[in-house]
Amino acid sequence: MAHLTPIPAEEPRPRQVISQRDARTRLAHLLARTGPADIVTVIADGDRPLAALVPVPAAQSAAEAAAAARRAEKSAAGWSARLEKLRAQLLARHAAETDELVRALADAWSELDRRSPPGRDPAVDNLRAAHRPLLRDDRHQAA
Repeated sequence: MAHLTPIPAEEPRPRQVISQRDARTRLAHLLARTGPADIVTVIADGDRPLAALVPVPAAQSAAEAAAAARRAEKSAAGWSARLEKLRAQLLARHAAETDELVRALADAWSELDRRSPPGRDPAVDNLRAAHRPLLRDDRHQAA
């Protein structure tokens, strides 16, 4: 294990820190106390923790917690991919609907241009100017 995994517990377990040398000389005693007393013993090299003696239930809990974290990460990645796919679909649908509306507006203005050429009716000319940015048809840009 590359790092110390936090031991999940409702209440913190009693903990002691000992040196490598003490761990070598007292290993049998430490092992005998670890399970029944529910004590975590951290073996350190100076200030740097190297390993931990933990009760079996705590070690299993840590392994279960790590497995649950991996499952959650995998699930989150799946949801993220699904959301990104939905986002792309919605953007495409929005673009298609916008194009359809712009075409309908252009058709309406084509009919208005036929019935009321630019310069004939000031109210229609004001609307034409207001809609000019929405129209992609170059005919309306020149008007």
